[in-house]
Amino acid sequence: MSRPVTEIIGSARPQIGFRAAGFTLVEVLVATALTLLLMAAVVTYFGDIGGSVGDARANLEMADRLRSAATILSKDLQGITVMPLPPRRPEQAEGYLEIIEGPLGMRISPQTVAVIKETGQPDTTVGDVDDILMFTTRGRFVGRCQYSATGVIESDTAEVAWFVRGRTLYRRVLLVAPGMVPPAAQAAGFYANNDISVRFDPDLKILVGNSLADLTRRECRFAHNPFQYPYDVRGWGQLGLPTLRECSSSKWIAGQMTPPKEPVWADKIDYWAAPADPNPPCVHPWANVDRETGTMTAYMDGTRYTDDVMLTHVISFDVRVFDPGAAKGVGEFVDLGYAAQAYNPNLTTPPGEPQPLFYHLGDPRSGLVGDSRRGCVYDTWSFHYETAGRGPGDQLAGRAVNGFDDDGNGVIDDASELIAPPPYPAPLRGIQVRIRCFEPDSRQLREVTVVQDFLPK
Repeated sequence: MSRPVTEIIGSARPQIGFRAAGFTLVEVLVATALTLLLMAAVVTYFGDIGGSVGDARANLEMADRLRSAATILSKDLQGITVMPLPPRRPEQAEGYLEIIEGPLGMRISPQTVAVIKETGQPDTTVGDVDDILMFTTRGRFVGRCQYSATGVIESDTAEVAWFVRGRTLYRRVLLVAPGMVPPAAQAAGFYANNDISVRFDPDLKILVGNSLADLTRRECRFAHNPFQYPYDVRGWGQLGLPTLRECSSSKWIAGQMTPPKEPVWADKIDYWAAPADPNPPCVHPWANVDRETGTMTAYMDGTRYTDDVMLTHVISFDVRVFDPGAAKGVGEFVDLGYAAQAYNPNLTTPPGEPQPLFYHLGDPRSGLVGDSRRGCVYDTWSFHYETAGRGPGDQLAGRAVNGFDDDGNGVIDDASELIAPPPYPAPLRGIQVRIRCFEPDSRQLREVTVVQDFLPK
């Protein structure tokens, strides 16, 4: 017999002192704090991983850009049109090779100019950044030409210039296409729409497209002073050479623009910060140069900003020549004028050792002697300065080829009768170019070396 429901209910035992399960406030706060600490550690860990990955990616991109620049430079050097044995004759139509060894690294230590802005101490990571490499080369070149039906032309030869402005490496390419420039071509703003090597003809008063024969002569080349022997290009100082942005300005007169009267020179530069920084300890007279871009402020309306930019954050562009007589006759790559001595045509060397070729500052008769603010110059030169003279009305023109003993030393037409010899009358066996740059975020350095042999194969 079943028990009554009421009896069953009534017999249930009461729950005395019952407590619901859960955490106290202190436990919750402790757990939350531990969780936040764990999350912070995880975020920091992944942040470090992300930063490392970003730095690695930036370094790889920098290495890739550096390698690409080295490849292009190597191809340019392989195609050089001229035999580097000065002087050359314009009628041979070979073009030229010119190396400007800036004073940094030769007469001035880079560490006396490059400083760390925060401390004012010398920056040992910066190398020789003021060398210039100019030459004519063969390849496949494409450029602008407003006088062609398509606005574009191609040429298998070009005048190429490699140089650094601030900490940017530029590669200026001007096609050798003499038949593409009409007599009515406007010199002002010419480079805004044309990538053609031109000169200004002082007799015809017009722009003329250069041939390789023309470019053998210094007065026809890009950025050289066209009005006075020795038609120097060193007057641009630390500006290096004019950039395409400046040359594409409406104010730029192609074939007639000359370097500044005084070389632009900076005493202290932080190349890792801003090369045109006007604040101490960076002290220099770049008042007419834009701080961020290094562009001359008078020509900032140029429309072509980056066409000639090859590499950024460059802190060394060092061009060296091979001297078989350097290192006590062993031979090595050296800066032009590495011994900083005067030219001595009667230099003697120990028996069995080759004579050093590039130890001196240049033959003074060339007009291109190196000094404390102007570096040395190697040039394949032009022999026409001997026959045509160094300028209009040169009374000594031709005396080295006239069949007479003009200097009375008993030798007819010898080297002492030359009026305009090249600064280095020596064959060039090869050159070495070192390019160093930095990655601003990871603060890593990378360097590449390009070597070109000029010995006949």
